[in-house]
Amino acid sequence: QMDSKDYLIALMTVNGLGRVRLRHLLADYPDPKEIWNISISEWQDIGLQQNIFDSLQQIKKQNPFGRAQSLLSKGIKITAWGDPDYPILLRETSDSPILLYYQGSLDCLNQRCIAVVGSRKMTSYGHQVTEYLSSQMASLGITIISGLAQGVDTLAHQTALINHTPTVAVLGGGLFNLFPVENQQLAEDIIKDGGAIISESPPETEP
Repeated sequence: QMDSKDYLIALMTVNGLGRVRLRHLLADYPDPKEIWNISISEWQDIGLQQNIFDSLQQIKKQNPFGRAQSLLSKGIKITAWGDPDYPILLRETSDSPILLYYQGSLDCLNQRCIAVVGSRKMTSYGHQVTEYLSSQMASLGITIISGLAQGVDTLAHQTALINHTPTVAVLGGGLFNLFPVENQQLAEDIIKDGGAIISESPPETEP
């Protein structure tokens, strides 16, 4: 049995559909199952190309049932754009992802947030400033969002954890491919401390 997230996961793989078109479709068909089962005549009435419809039919043959449940059994949760747990501020952006794959808790993303990103090869000054600013913001309970990369990103996450403030890592790949690998323990600490590791890419995606 497929749930709505299974349909969205499958629809995101349709060649030529893209999230902008998919979001427009979801405005008219709020239940993704309706898009999945759309007829060729409806498709043409909407004005979408035949090749996209053909790609949808090919995806259907692959029978992508139970994907969301399978990922959940591996510790990966999914939130969709219309879900209550989808981050409020992210939903308001013009190009917000339709799906987010994550581990941990998204609650801290509904608090005050700030992104801290920078060079992978820090100067001593970069180290000093990153540590100072991150500790000041963390002490005020501001959620620090970064990318789990080496250098500034790593230090920003570590400083938040030292100050017992949740931090969020946004990955450039999927959750099965954490990069750099030496930050695996940091990722686990982020989750353990009430933060989250998130990605808009399917878990198998290479960084």
